[in-house]
Amino acid sequence: AEYMGFLNMKCSALFLVMTMLHIIFASVDPFPPAFEINLDGEDYHRYDSIIEYFKEPLLEVNIIVNQEIEPYNIKWAFGVVYYLITKQFYNEISHEMDGIAKILGISAVDVFLMNCYYELSVLCTSITARDEDNHAVVGRNLDFVHAELLRKITFTGSYLKKGKTRFRCSGFAGYVGYMTCTKQDAFAVSLNSRYMYSATDTLLNLFLGRPLVTWLIRDALIDAKNYHEAYNMLIKHRAVSGGYIIMGGIQKNEGCVITRDRHGAIDVQHLNKSNGFIVQCNDDHWAINGDERTIVATQRMNVMENTSITLPRIAYEVLMQPPNLCNWTVATVLMAPKDNYMITYLSSSTFEPVVLMNLVNKRQAPFQKPSLTPQPKSIINPLI
Repeated sequence: AEYMGFLNMKCSALFLVMTMLHIIFASVDPFPPAFEINLDGEDYHRYDSIIEYFKEPLLEVNIIVNQEIEPYNIKWAFGVVYYLITKQFYNEISHEMDGIAKILGISAVDVFLMNCYYELSVLCTSITARDEDNHAVVGRNLDFVHAELLRKITFTGSYLKKGKTRFRCSGFAGYVGYMTCTKQDAFAVSLNSRYMYSATDTLLNLFLGRPLVTWLIRDALIDAKNYHEAYNMLIKHRAVSGGYIIMGGIQKNEGCVITRDRHGAIDVQHLNKSNGFIVQCNDDHWAINGDERTIVATQRMNVMENTSITLPRIAYEVLMQPPNLCNWTVATVLMAPKDNYMITYLSSSTFEPVVLMNLVNKRQAPFQKPSLTPQPKSIINPLI
């Protein structure tokens, strides 16, 4: 209780400052709308209220996704996958997408395409850390191309089972996978993309019936009772793509970054006595030429670790500073799983610390997809 009060006091002060800056610099609400999603309700109508609320910007997203894949002439292949594979093996998820499509007046294949597009094009900074009270906290920036549009479909959801909130997520309307979530008294999790497969490889694995990584995270949030169970689920199962899964638990040193290929975990970094935080962007930690965002964020976290790590400091001193904050940043999310604490702040070119640093609208060069350096085969042991 003392920790929760202390955390809320610090975070309340931080976001009071944000709100004051918002009044001065912006005309948009920096905090996305919140919804309740009933997991016991009918799959087809699960997201009705959310889709109705975001209908106009979602149709804009649909147009952009179709325009970007049109030159490759592969939409038909996603259609085949959806009707022959996804509807066969992922019944609940396909029902949800069918319901979303009905409200939007588009095909279920279009909704499926949007879900694949989100997962395979995310550029992020995620940090798992042990704070000054020895509790795990997770902070992340969610970066995408078309960030301005995606901010318009961002929401926070409380997912209910038997009338009780099981977990909370920050995500995009129309997206049925879970990318940034916290489960009370259990764990927090976020996903960063790992670039290693072509579109042809991805389609082949969709044909093989493999799930998106965010569907694996969804299963862990629904089924896992604690950090250990979720970790053991997320290191094992095959998926369409690779990824970096960032986790934080409620016990001391329960925090890790899982580096996956599509077969499962190939490397895991854990919080421990000598390692109080881990920064993960979109590069392998063993790569020779690291991502600038990883390097700068690690330097800033090192300075912080010598004093005290707190969620507000992670937000203001790392996530809300360039290069981790850029024109592609959709939102910053802070999570403390021990207290079911989660807050999402929408970035804006008119409401960011960079405005105060005279760096508004400084165009960042697109991040290079890293050349992945082969990693020796690691033995990934389950947690007992």
